[in-house]
Amino acid sequence: MSCTHTVVLIRRDHPPGASKYPLMLQEVLFKPLLRWMSDALYAAGGRSVRIIRDDLSLDAPLLRCFAPQWSDIALLDANASDIGRTVLSYLSGGAEETLFITAPALLTGRTVASLCQAHASGDNLLTELLADDEHPTGLYCLTGAAAAGTLFSYLDRRFDLPDACRRMTADDIPLGSFFVSDSSGGAVRVQNTQALQMARQTMQSAVVERHMRQGVAVLDPSSAVISSEAVIGRDTTLLPGVVIQGETVIGEDCVIGPFTVLNHCAVGDRCTINASQLYDSRMGSDVKVGPYAYVRPNCVLGSRIKIGDFVELKNAHIGSGTKVPHLSYVGDSDVGEGVNIGCGSITVNYDGKKKHRTVVENGAFIGCNSNLVSPVTVGQNAYTAAGSTITGNVPPGALGIARARQVNKEGWAEKKNK
Repeated sequence: MSCTHTVVLIRRDHPPGASKYPLMLQEVLFKPLLRWMSDALYAAGGRSVRIIRDDLSLDAPLLRCFAPQWSDIALLDANASDIGRTVLSYLSGGAEETLFITAPALLTGRTVASLCQAHASGDNLLTELLADDEHPTGLYCLTGAAAAGTLFSYLDRRFDLPDACRRMTADDIPLGSFFVSDSSGGAVRVQNTQALQMARQTMQSAVVERHMRQGVAVLDPSSAVISSEAVIGRDTTLLPGVVIQGETVIGEDCVIGPFTVLNHCAVGDRCTINASQLYDSRMGSDVKVGPYAYVRPNCVLGSRIKIGDFVELKNAHIGSGTKVPHLSYVGDSDVGEGVNIGCGSITVNYDGKKKHRTVVENGAFIGCNSNLVSPVTVGQNAYTAAGSTITGNVPPGALGIARARQVNKEGWAEKKNK
């Protein structure tokens, strides 16, 4: 049994001086609570979501950005006195279960499905999800427009569902409650910033422990922050200060850290990433990165590559067996296999108006402090002399030299000092 429709109420609930975002949009492990909840709804079979903002100053494009990516999503605007009418118009004629979410909470799909099943098996106008006797979660389930009409007749302008439930109970209207149990997966209401921080710590510990049970070595669990979507292979070691964001995938037998950030990356087996930051990129196996490397989005690295200290890559394809040992910038480039890029070399990819690509073919050797002014190609097995500024193509097997011949002026220092 699943609740097909969901209505989420987002209130501007923060006190003056706090974050400009309501609690529903605050993040836990790099994912807003709204996304945590929508993922649980989707897992429970929900496909239709209506997000209602009772404060029109909440930015609509921002809310859509935080909303789930699955089908049939709409943003409804309503001030406090119009919320009931807005929801009723959405539910008119419906006969399926509908969830109302009035407060942010960490949920699981199993919890949502269990609530819907408990409501369907009872004979209640509405069923409320409770964490315990004193802590409602802000999640309610009802069936059909008639039930919604009865509920909204008890609601005041504040859209206070707990208060409406109390008054309906006093009028002997049958209401149900469903208590969270271990078998249903759990639910934690996040009613303030203190509870938000506790939720962050709880989820951080739970995710780290899950990876440790699957064979990942986490040397300092309290300092490892891992997104719930990350996949980490067995016998990989996470050193202190590791931050793994988004849908990052890490292979087996890797060493990550210390103090490393991986954001939406794919890492092969037996890789070492030391004190570096990598974003939206992927690499093969047996790659060594860092320390202090910066891999920007859209980089693709082959296998057996070395990206050393203070190297920056951006929108670059690096072939297998290539080495960029230190102090280099490689941007908007296609670098072949078995290439050596010497210390201090850079690709000059921006002319002030447009970005251009550099091509370095297989087996080339880029001398220290070379400037490759794109668009330019260094051919297969070609060399550039150290200190050269290469503005034209270097043919395969050639040596490109682009520097002035050295001139020594004898006695010049003595004359200058006089």
